[in-house]
Order: sequence, then structure tokens, then C-alpha cells
Amino acid sequence: MNPIPNKTKTGFHTALAVISLTLLLCSCAQLKEFLGLSSPKIPSPQLARLELRLIEEAEGGSIPGTMISKAWIKKDKASDQSFVSITFSAEGAQEIQRISSENIGKQLGIYLDGRLISSPTIQASIDDGRAIIQGLSVEELNSLKAE
Repeated sequence: MNPIPNKTKTGFHTALAVISLTLLLCSCAQLKEFLGLSSPKIPSPQLARLELRLIEEAEGGSIPGTMISKAWIKKDKASDQSFVSITFSAEGAQEIQRISSENIGKQLGIYLDGRLISSPTIQASIDDGRAIIQGLSVEELNSLKAE
């Protein structure tokens, strides 16, 4: 007794073979983008042009973009909102920890080429050298991606 007719099995196996071949021909980046998993990395030249500093404090300290190791634009699938995920260098991690722990509730300006592009509020001390920036507009996100 054959529960699945041979014709159906063959069609199913053919479809699997086509999908497998398609996946082999795609690069990882293409596959991630196709599946909606891609997280565009913010280019290093853009990071070097960034600066993070407190909005209202003249002496609060600042973090130049050279203290950011990596940054990606990601999307929260539950809320469909984009955000920036940042990893700081060792020196940057120490500085963001100091600034964030002393200034919870204050705004941290994100500057690109000296122009303020966003000013999120510090919500908690950043103790592990990684941070996320939420609430950026499409224009703000695009200014970070552009080379």
C-alpha cells in the first residue's frame, strides 16, 4: 500500500530540488534579504563621521564614531519598528557606561558631520558596551546608511 502516489512524490521532490538549487545559487546576504533577515551594517566611513554627546551638557563628554566598533540597522519583527544596534570599542564602552550611568533621563545627541540627526533619551546605564537606539525616522536611518 503506497499512501502517496508516485506522481505526487516526484513533484514534491522536484520542488525541493529547485528550492535547494536556488538557495545554493544565492549568497548568504541575498538569502537573508529574501527571508527578511538582513541587517544592513552601517559602513565604517559613516561611523567615523558620527559623534554621540549630551544635548544640554557642555562638559558631559562625547563619544566619537571611531569608538564604535560596529553598528547595524535592524527591525523588531513584533513591532515592525527599525532600530540601530551599536557595539562600542573597549574605550567607547567605558565612556558610554560613564555617560549613560550619570545621565539617565537626559538626551544623547547623535551627530553626523556636526549636524544633529537624532536625540534619544538615555533610558538606562549601558554597562556591556552594546546599545540600541529606537525611534529613529526613516530619514534618520537613511542618513546613517548613506556612504
